[in-house]
Amino acid sequence: MNDQITTLQIKAAITRAKRIGLISHRNPDGDATGSVTALIEVLKSWKKEHIAYCAGEMPANFDFIPHATTIINQEEKFLQFDPDLIIVLDSGSLDYAGVTQMLKNLEPIPAQPSPTDQLGQKKKFQLINIDHHITNIGYGDINYLDPKASSTCEIIFRLLRGWQFPINVNIATSLLNGIMTDTGGLTNPATSPAALQVASQLLKYGVNYKKIIEYNDRIKKTSLLKLWGVALERLIFDPEKKCVITFLTKEDFTNFAVDDDKLEGLSNFLATINNIDFTLLLIEKGDNLVKGSLRTTKDHIDVARLAKELGGGGHQKAAGFTIEGRLFYNGKQIKIIPNN
Repeated sequence: MNDQITTLQIKAAITRAKRIGLISHRNPDGDATGSVTALIEVLKSWKKEHIAYCAGEMPANFDFIPHATTIINQEEKFLQFDPDLIIVLDSGSLDYAGVTQMLKNLEPIPAQPSPTDQLGQKKKFQLINIDHHITNIGYGDINYLDPKASSTCEIIFRLLRGWQFPINVNIATSLLNGIMTDTGGLTNPATSPAALQVASQLLKYGVNYKKIIEYNDRIKKTSLLKLWGVALERLIFDPEKKCVITFLTKEDFTNFAVDDDKLEGLSNFLATINNIDFTLLLIEKGDNLVKGSLRTTKDHIDVARLAKELGGGGHQKAAGFTIEGRLFYNGKQIKIIPNN
C-alpha cells in the first residue's frame, strides 16, 4: 500500500480511538523505546488517553529518554486499560513482542480469523503494526512496513512529517536515540543516506547528542570491557559453517556487575572478525531465557532467515532470537538446554 495512504490511515485511526495502547518488542532496545516514547509525546499533545507496555524490563540506560520510565510491564494494568486501538512498534510478530496471549485476553469476539491474524479471533480493538524488520509478517489491520528503513524511529519521523506534526526536543531525542542504536552509531550496514539525513535533521532540535552517545555505551566502563574479554576468550570457530560463536552466562554478568542489556556493541564488534560468514553471541538471561544475537557483513548471508527459524527475526545482516533454556558448555561446544 502507498505510504502516504497508510500515513493518513494511521492518523485517522488515532483520531477515532478513545484509548490507545502502545507496545514495543520484549526487552526493548533503543529503537523500540524511541518509537514508543516519540508516539507518547504525540498522543499527549493530542490529549489522547494512552498506555505504553513492554514485556520484560526496560533497560536502565534509556531512562534519560523522555517518557521511557512511564512504559509499564504489568499485563494486568494493560488489560484493565482496555484499549480500542493498539499500535505495535518495532516487532516482527506478536510472539516476538511477547503479547500474543495477553491480547487474546482482551475479550475479543470469536470469529473466523484472517490469514495473518495471529490471535485467531475477531478483535474488538484495531491493530496497527509499524516496523522495519524484513521478517515482519504484516499482522496488523494497518501495516506500515519498510525493511529498507534503518529503524522504526526513521519510519516514525516520516509519519510525523506526513502528519505535519511539530517535532520538539523530546521527540527528536527519542528518534535519534533509536536511529543511533539500530545503526550502531551510524556505522553498520543499516546506515543509509536516508538515516544520515534524518539524523542530521533531528540534531537541529537541540538534542543532547553527547548524552545519547554516553548512554548507548559508546563510552564504555572498565567492567564492561573486561566482560567483553571473557566473551572474546571463549570464541569458538566452526570451520564447517564458517561462523564464530561465543557466550556469556548469568554468573558472568554478576561477577562483573554488568547488566545483560548492555551487550549490543559486542555483537557488532564480533561482526568485524575476518574470513567468516556470521557470528553468534549467546547471552544467558536471569529468567531462564537465552538470547541469541546474529551478525554478518556478507551480502550473500541472511541471518534473519536463521533467526526466524528459531522464533526470532531481524534484518539480513543483524537479527536475534530468544529461546527458553540455559547454556551448557563442555569445553568444546556450547549448547542450549531446554527448560524442563
